[in-house]
Amino acid sequence: MFSANFRVRGNAALRFEVAFEEAVHEMKAILDAAAAEERATHAYHNRTGDLEASTFASDIIEDGDAREVQLGARTEYAQYVNDRGLMRIDDLARRAEVDVRAVFEGLAKKI
Repeated sequence: MFSANFRVRGNAALRFEVAFEEAVHEMKAILDAAAAEERATHAYHNRTGDLEASTFASDIIEDGDAREVQLGARTEYAQYVNDRGLMRIDDLARRAEVDVRAVFEGLAKKI
C-alpha cells in the first residue's frame, strides 16, 4: 500500500471549532479530487482495474484534536507501479499539500 498522510491539529477554542471543521472538510475535498485525478490520468495500463479502483482518499480520521486524511492506493503492487513513474500520486499529493496548507493558513488569518 502507498499512502501520503495529511494531519492537522485544531484549536480547542469553541468559537473556532466550526471554522476548523469546515477547513477539515475542504481538506477532504482536496484529497478526494487528487484521488479522482490519479484515477483519471495515470500512465499505467489498467489491465485488471484493481489499482485504479484501489486509489483512495480516506474518510476523515479523528484523533483527539487532530484530523487526518490519507491519499493512496491499496494494492500490494501500488508502490512498484508508483516507483516506475506510472502513477501521478506523488505530484498530486504535493499539490494537495500546498492547497491544504493554503486552506489552514486562511483559517489562521481568521483567528
